[in-house]
Amino acid sequence: MTERTYDLYLESGPKRRKTMVHVLGLLGCIANGPTTEDALERTPEAIRRYLRFIAERGGRLDAEAPFRTLVVEHVTEGQWLGNGDPTIMFGRDEVVPTKAEIASCAERFGWIRADTVSMVGGLEDEQLLAKPKVGRPIAGIVEHLVEPTRFYLRNVLGPVEDLNEVAAQMRRGGITPTEALAAMIEPTAQRLISMTVEERSRRVPHGAALWTARKMLRRLLEHEWEHHEEIARRLDVA
Repeated sequence: MTERTYDLYLESGPKRRKTMVHVLGLLGCIANGPTTEDALERTPEAIRRYLRFIAERGGRLDAEAPFRTLVVEHVTEGQWLGNGDPTIMFGRDEVVPTKAEIASCAERFGWIRADTVSMVGGLEDEQLLAKPKVGRPIAGIVEHLVEPTRFYLRNVLGPVEDLNEVAAQMRRGGITPTEALAAMIEPTAQRLISMTVEERSRRVPHGAALWTARKMLRRLLEHEWEHHEEIARRLDVA
């Protein structure tokens, strides 16, 4: 069996402290650590867990196939290093995604988001609002997930009215944050799949950041997966 290599793209703060590892050949997969060494040590298991999640839902990935990793880029200058710094543009972010890649990302987004909704949908208020020693309550994580969905798409594609309406309904109290998460799955996937050739090739400046379609897909999935895993750990879901 051929051993696959996953190229790793790192961002870390001063003295290689807090680090995020991006696995760009497996869009959405990340690993975090208080130091670069810790983050790299956690990366193989993070890859394996992500592969298993996708494979269990019918994705064409072999979760048990052998692989190795290789650091190909390490960014140490930025505004919010180690946290998914939006100003970072990795070399691979410049590659225009194919329609097939976009369709795969849209499907993957739906799987992750639906599983997050499933995890939190049956929780009592006591569980949703419980304050942990570190971080925000689960209710806070759920509410936090709503806005970035609009933000990432808007950066490249402009406003998505269906997503804006869902967020507005939540702010008015018409639906809960969990219901808003669920309601965003279909319009997000449809907007991604409907991207034109011109949209897939865009390079859009936003302040200090430059956005491309691939960077949008990367951050959309990474952010979704990061908080899916945060909730899973909080609930001790294997």
